[in-house]
Amino acid sequence: MGEREGDFMRSKYILFSVLFSTVVIFSFGGCNPNPPPNPPEDQPVWFIEMPGSIASGDGVSLHFGWRITGENLLTTAALRFCENGGTGCGVVARSPQISLSQGSGEGTIVWDGRKLMRYDGRRVPIPLGEHQVDINISGSYSSQRRSITAVANGFDSEGDDISDVVEDENYGTPIIDESANTHYAWYVPNNMNLPPTIPTTISSNNLLYPNRGTHDYSLARGSASNGSLYNGLRTANFGTGYYYFSARDPLDSDNYGVLMTVNNVERVGRRWRELYQTGARVGSGDISLGFGGYWPDHAGGTHQRGLDVDLRYMRTDSNEQNFSFGVHPQSDFDFQKTYDLIELFVQAGASRIIVDARTGFTATYVIVLESPGTGAHDTHFHVEFPDPDGNN
Repeated sequence: MGEREGDFMRSKYILFSVLFSTVVIFSFGGCNPNPPPNPPEDQPVWFIEMPGSIASGDGVSLHFGWRITGENLLTTAALRFCENGGTGCGVVARSPQISLSQGSGEGTIVWDGRKLMRYDGRRVPIPLGEHQVDINISGSYSSQRRSITAVANGFDSEGDDISDVVEDENYGTPIIDESANTHYAWYVPNNMNLPPTIPTTISSNNLLYPNRGTHDYSLARGSASNGSLYNGLRTANFGTGYYYFSARDPLDSDNYGVLMTVNNVERVGRRWRELYQTGARVGSGDISLGFGGYWPDHAGGTHQRGLDVDLRYMRTDSNEQNFSFGVHPQSDFDFQKTYDLIELFVQAGASRIIVDARTGFTATYVIVLESPGTGAHDTHFHVEFPDPDGNN
């Protein structure tokens, strides 16, 4: 190994960007500083350093590096979360496509601290305690395994995937359980039994069957233009990095969503406050009415199932008031911050984002540009998420 490659493999520190939290530097004490001198022709020698712990459902960005010989290769790295003492590993995160060229390189895997439900592929916070994770650069290469301890995060004290502020906001919001009984006091912070876990033994004909094994009683029903919302819950009036606003409707009547949508707003808010520690928060508005369904304010056939959310554009003066194209000076529109905010929603899994073409953004497979003058999205951009339990 050349001196330069040796220095690369023996690097002492690596930077971990802990999503929604802080930036931490971890020592490279766990790395192998002396990789085999003669790996097979197509076998990379690479290192990954994991933090000793991760906040369940909070997330971490893992930087890794490699040295490789042989032909160039475009691939991805995958992170597998392992349960039950290292068995039952399932992929929970992948890196962007990376080029494994000869020599040295590095990449990143972003993991949101959640696992896949074995029933239907839903993501829920990893259980507290010690676990194993495997990182694999390609299916033909052996994995590197690390131990990681999941600890409680600062926003969901009991780990039921419903934040404390959302449970506070929804105390008294009715929940219809798997036996069709209605409960009005099931959203309780710091109580893992409220709301209780939906039994895994319920019939496949039960409405809540897709959510079995979770604390999530919310369901999106029907289609985008003919839908409804079952057991929806509201975003909080404010949380870390975001606030709720009501444009024309009575307060707390227009911000009902499935838990996934509410959690994504909160997740983006936490990430936003990490990126911009001061200044305006994310303004979250219309999602759906209490039971979903047709909404005259959104006659185009959206906001019916708790899967759509409207967000305010960011302003250059950091004011949290509304910005409107055609009303306020273009110089008040903060291109970079709005772009960063939209990127966070893309990372959160948005399937479509509609913006006014005057934003100056470029259309992508997710971002849709709307012609100026329609009046539909001159005051906000629109984010849609896929139905977590599939169209039904």
